[in-house]
Amino acid sequence: MNQVIDPELMAEAKKRAAITKRQVRRPNRVLKPEEHVFVKEFMAGSSLADCARAAGYEGERPESLARKWLERPVIQKKLDEMRRRDEANAQFSRDIYLDMLKDTYQKAMSDGDYSGANRAAELLGKALGYFVDQKAVLSVTAKMPEDSAGRIAEVQRLAKIAGVKLE
Repeated sequence: MNQVIDPELMAEAKKRAAITKRQVRRPNRVLKPEEHVFVKEFMAGSSLADCARAAGYEGERPESLARKWLERPVIQKKLDEMRRRDEANAQFSRDIYLDMLKDTYQKAMSDGDYSGANRAAELLGKALGYFVDQKAVLSVTAKMPEDSAGRIAEVQRLAKIAGVKLE
């Protein structure tokens, strides 16, 4: 009973079996001290080269080492964990801030301090994204017309394009 094995299936099986020994031995290992420093520096916003140097790398091309380290599953796992923690802390801080503003608003209203209540309400609205500061910047590269009527017409045309209402 001779079976003929499909060469494509054999190649796929070999590819799947090509897991490195390191991945098999230590899939959930703890970060080494230098990796821990690298991750902290990365989360602090340092450049890749600075992260590698802080972790103790003294050779040439620290960026390439840092890119390789970023591909390590253990480092990716730690970065994801730290991002989730930071997001939770940020949300916690935001909730505390909003509660403080609500308390300030209520206290100001009960004291009859309508100016303070208005300011607290304004800050609450900004924190919740209800108010957006808008700015329009026009960049003109063409020469303005020499006569004042032409200048006024050109400014009105540009204001209309920018969606700015002139008074």
